[in-house]
Parts: sequence; C-alpha cells; structure tokens
Amino acid sequence: MAFNGEGTTGTYSPDLLTPAVDLTDSEFPWINHTFSHENLDAVSYDVAYREITRNNQIAASMGFTDYDRRAMVTPDVSGLKNPEAMSAAYDAGIRFLITDTSQPGQDNPTPQAGIYNWSEPGILMVPRRPVNLFYNVTTPTEWTNEYNSLYRSFWGRDLTYSEILDKESDVLLQYLLRGEIDPWMFHQANLRAYDGVHFLLGDLLDRTLEKYSRIFVLPLRTKTLAALGEWTKARMQYNTGGNPVFVRARSKDNDDHRHPSRRRACHRTVRRVVRKLRRAVHQPHLARRRADPHLHHQFANRGGRGRPERGLAHGQPGAGRRPEVRCGAECLRFPTRCIARARSASARRSSGSREFASTAPPDAWSDVDRRAQSLAWIPRRRARRSSHRRRASVGRLLLSDRSVGRHGERTIRGGE
Repeated sequence: MAFNGEGTTGTYSPDLLTPAVDLTDSEFPWINHTFSHENLDAVSYDVAYREITRNNQIAASMGFTDYDRRAMVTPDVSGLKNPEAMSAAYDAGIRFLITDTSQPGQDNPTPQAGIYNWSEPGILMVPRRPVNLFYNVTTPTEWTNEYNSLYRSFWGRDLTYSEILDKESDVLLQYLLRGEIDPWMFHQANLRAYDGVHFLLGDLLDRTLEKYSRIFVLPLRTKTLAALGEWTKARMQYNTGGNPVFVRARSKDNDDHRHPSRRRACHRTVRRVVRKLRRAVHQPHLARRRADPHLHHQFANRGGRGRPERGLAHGQPGAGRRPEVRCGAECLRFPTRCIARARSASARRSSGSREFASTAPPDAWSDVDRRAQSLAWIPRRRARRSSHRRRASVGRLLLSDRSVGRHGERTIRGGE
C-alpha cells in the first residue's frame, strides 16, 4: 500500500486514519508515495530526494514491519521523465516504479515486460493498468454520475451501477485471462464503506472474481511492487537470452543484457540443451542403459565380434551370438534386432496375412540388418569429426519408427 507520511503529522483533524494504521500495519505491505504527494515533473534533485527520504523516516517511526524502500509510486505517476527526480530516486534506493499504460510509450513493450527508465536505467518501471474506478468517487451514486458524464456518448445512454460493474469487470477479467502480471490502479477513496459494509473496490473485484471462478479454478496471487519488479526483470532477461538459469557465461566488462558475447553464450547453451533433449526423446535406450548398468549386455555388439548375454560365459551355448533386444522402447531404434517382432512378422508373412504382409524383398532385411548391426554402436561412441560423414551416409539405413510398420515390417520407399 502506497502512503504519504504527511498525514501522520497532525495536518488533518480529527485524524482517524493514523490510529487505525497503527493497529493494522502488519496486515499490509507498504511502499513509498512521497511525503506530501508533490508532483515530481519539474522538481529539483533536492526536493525529490527530501520527499522520498522523509517518507522513509515516517515509515520507520510508524514501525511498519513490511516496508520496502526499493519500490515507489510517484504522485500522479509523475517525474518519470525528469532526470533530476529520477537521479534522486535512485540515490534514495528506489529501484522499481510504475507507469500509466494509457500514456504513450508506457505500456508493456512485450508481454509481461517492463521499461527501464529513460534517464536512469537502474530503475525498472512496471506498467500499471488504469481502471475506470475514478480516484475521487466513494459511493455508487458518485461513480455512476461521473461515469455517465464521461461515457454517455460512447454507450448511447446512461448506465446503472450494476451495468457499470458488469462492463468494468469484463475489462479486468480479460487481464486475468491473458495471464497479465501488470498491477491495477486504485485509490484510497474507493475503500470507503459507503453503507458501513460494502465499498466500491470490493464490489468491482467481487464481480470480477465471480466471473473468473466460472472459468478457472486456478488461484490468483498478489505480489508486492518490489516482487513484481524482480519477476519482470527476470522475464526481460529471459526474453533477451540473459536468463542466468540457462546462461553461465557472462560479459565481465559489460552488464548490458544485449551484449553480443552474452547473446552468443546463450545460443551455445540453447544448442546444448536441445541436443540433450533430442537424445532423451529419440534414444531412450541410452537413458535406460544409464539407469541399469547391466542392460548394455542386451544391446548390439561392436564390430560384429559379439558379447555374451547376461548369465552366459564364453564357450557356453549362446555366448558370442548377437544378443536379443527386449521388445520395448529399444525396438523403435533397432526394430530388426527385436526377435519377438521378427518372429511375429515372419509368422504373419508365412500365413499370408495381408494386413501385416511385408512390402520389402527378403534380401532387403538381411542387408539392412547387417548395416544396422555394424553401426549400432555409433550412438554410444564419443562424437568425432571423422565419424560425422559416416553417420550421415549410413543414417538413412537405420530403421526408424516412421519406416517400420506396427510389428516391425520394413517398407522400402523410393530413393532408399
């Protein structure tokens, strides 16, 4: 909650708000709104600095337990283009401000992204959505009269209070359904309990959440302005390839996220991640072999020399033969090695089953099987430049799930 500390100095009489804040300050997060709500568009450095730091002192004297000095809402969303005010804000510890998205150049440049201040890049400005719940209305009658005076020509008639709630809640619902993280703009006057129980902001949010609950059950969470700023900064780093989760190499002499060296490092990291994902998807047998160190005995031999199957020693029947691959994910990679599929396909071909009849000549199976047997060890081998050309030339001979039928039948297509 943004506050002005001047109200605690006895300016208002009787002052009923300050005692209420003392009792409930721990229930709200607090941020700076300057001491006296002075417009910052044309103030000097000294005036802006005093407005900010004096409000910090009031927050300390009030004992606010959840007060973040890094965030501020400038009065009237002013001072954003005043270099003196922005320099004073940065020196006072401000790192996050808000903008008015209805003003040119202050909307999200990309979804969920903010804007670094034009004169003080160390300050990130989070776009904030204005709402047609005006700053000076406290009752349904006041809001209805002002709303109709502004939008009577747009709607072609005067709207009732319920109709205004329905129209404006539709706008807020669109923001929620888009997943926007931009904050909304409301004011203290909207919190007045006009009948002792209800208030304008509550009526508007109740109508919005009622519509939202009909569509989603996902919970809605509210972050503080400082937390929104941190989240927005991380999103902007991700958009530009500077996400520290993915990029380990950084430019030591330039912290600009658009630096070419950082962009190249990000591209290299993305390529490595993509290669790992492709191996995990297209070579599941490798992941299984890592999980089970004995499973490699069931895979292809190297160079045709042969390895004994699990439980068989050299010299025993079956030792040295090409081991049988278990029917499963491995068969998508080496379908001709799956004995279960081969036998099933052979039985169907011999029975004359039309549905599973192979379209390949008998010698095609043996030729492809020999090539696959001699090259099956390639994925386990460390990549070398000399093997790139060999892999490319024989890769077309390896069977894939697209060129193999449901039960392992090979289909010879033109050009293979």
